[in-house]
Amino acid sequence: MEEYEAKLLKINLSNETIKEALLSPEVLKKYIGGSGLAAKLMYDRIKKKGKIEPFSEENALIFTVGPLTGTRFPFSSRYFVSAISPLTNIWGQASSGGFFGPELRRTGYYGVVIEGKSDYPVYISIEDENVEIKDASYLWGKTTYETQEILKKEIPNAKIACIGPAGENLVKYAAIINDGGRAAGRTGLGAVMGFKKLKAIVVKGSKKPPIENVEKFQKVVKESITAAMNSSAREILHKYGTSGMLEALVELGDTPIKNFTMGEWDREKVQNISGQTMAKTVLRKQYHCEACPVGCGRIVELPNKEKKIVDGPEYETVAAFGTLVLNDDLVTILKANYMCNAYGLDTISTGVTIAFTIECVERGILSETDGLEISWGNDKAILQLIEKITKREGIGNSLAEGVKNIAQQLNKESNEFAMHVKGLELPMHDPRAFESWALAYATSNRGACHTYASTYYIEKGLTFPEIGLPEPLDRFEIKSKPRAVKLIQDMCEFLDAQVMCRFCLYGGTKLPTVIKALNAVTGEEITIEEVMKIGERIFNTKRVINNLQGIRREHDNLPPRIFKPLDPPGGTYGHVPELNHNLQEYYRLRGWNEDGTVSNEKLRELEIE
Repeated sequence: MEEYEAKLLKINLSNETIKEALLSPEVLKKYIGGSGLAAKLMYDRIKKKGKIEPFSEENALIFTVGPLTGTRFPFSSRYFVSAISPLTNIWGQASSGGFFGPELRRTGYYGVVIEGKSDYPVYISIEDENVEIKDASYLWGKTTYETQEILKKEIPNAKIACIGPAGENLVKYAAIINDGGRAAGRTGLGAVMGFKKLKAIVVKGSKKPPIENVEKFQKVVKESITAAMNSSAREILHKYGTSGMLEALVELGDTPIKNFTMGEWDREKVQNISGQTMAKTVLRKQYHCEACPVGCGRIVELPNKEKKIVDGPEYETVAAFGTLVLNDDLVTILKANYMCNAYGLDTISTGVTIAFTIECVERGILSETDGLEISWGNDKAILQLIEKITKREGIGNSLAEGVKNIAQQLNKESNEFAMHVKGLELPMHDPRAFESWALAYATSNRGACHTYASTYYIEKGLTFPEIGLPEPLDRFEIKSKPRAVKLIQDMCEFLDAQVMCRFCLYGGTKLPTVIKALNAVTGEEITIEEVMKIGERIFNTKRVINNLQGIRREHDNLPPRIFKPLDPPGGTYGHVPELNHNLQEYYRLRGWNEDGTVSNEKLRELEIE
């Protein structure tokens, strides 16, 4: 295994050209890697070309990793994929764990930029420097599981990221799937692959990511593993997965119920679909991403005639196909998750779209249902709608556009309960339960997002004294949130430049440990102050991209429903978030203009050029 320089691979599918470029030390220092590097690459592009349409040859699809990827540092196995989103028409990014990211890094590339559009289905094969564009006509129409199985036989030991029929059919919230059922799910980047006629990327590498100070690095790896193994969060996530939090989050009022209208649901029904019940009934083993000491992934037995072993659902999926639509049948949730993974659909957007559809039918706004009995808790209808969305068949053709676009087509009171921010459907966390969610969702650069800045961590007891947040914050208190949201957003941008899993924060590998690992790898002595400036630069670069795509202050908002109390209130106690004052203070802290654009002063300060 050999070391290598930081290289970028550029592939144009229109003319089938393949080029390499060296990343400059200055770019790496200012943006590191991961989604930070992708933002820099997209910013340079949009400055030159102007506003970019998602389904156009000018839209680049960018796969990126970070300096810790492939080093076997704990929690560092993820990769990012970025583009202008077809769902939101602004900055789009998605991340996934597994083994694809580390394998991409071992090919010698920090990133892959895919431009243009093929005239026929293709896949890209990257085996170290041997890069080829290959015919994928025989794979078109196949599920993600089928595609991975076929390509693994053709290229043994390779790792694969691919789309299914949903991406091929340009469903605007289509996902990219790797390593079985790991999903880069949000913002519809699977549809960008489908538009480009790109079925898959196959990577196989033999190069060792360089580590400047091996002894120092091994020491910090050991420190991180020890902290993770001793954390209470690790035990819960390993035993029960992310859906082991379901019952507790329902009690807090955080889990959305009946399309974000109810704060409580029958406790027994919640238990029926919890991670604890899954562990007792269908769990067969835990799934670990590369170099992960937690293993929160689920491998479950689908209780059908074949007793099929499949990827199990995460918390977001359980809530999206469970509480959100009043379905307490665990088997239906397992099937829905499997179908979304196979077809390549974002489970969050799919669940929110189905909940929105049910409410439209209930209110008499939508009458054409293709003969389906669409109602709350109808588990059969959930699976039928997933099929129709994937195929863009009948009612599914409209639903494939996402709730913002459906509501605009209906042009009735449905806008009141179309649960999205900037076109991206809300995740399974209600802003009425944690005040910081409201501001974080409204200002997230990709739309409503729970991972973009996991601000509620500090409202659940975690502290980050290293960035000026030494005490937990009350979840309903308002005034402290703009500063906390900004700081955590900037910190998370830096972590995303490393492509670190968010559970590093729960698992004891907080910012100082990550910085020590980075310094050991690079030989630099980067400080927390410099790290936070990098995070701020990345966040603002993405905001400038969005400004160039048309985003202004009026888009930093929440669905009208969020400003009404839940009934019954449950753990929110009737609280509704305050946004206007917080947004004004947030803009001041960010140094933005009143219209929501990044000021020239801030651009100069952060050296965004």
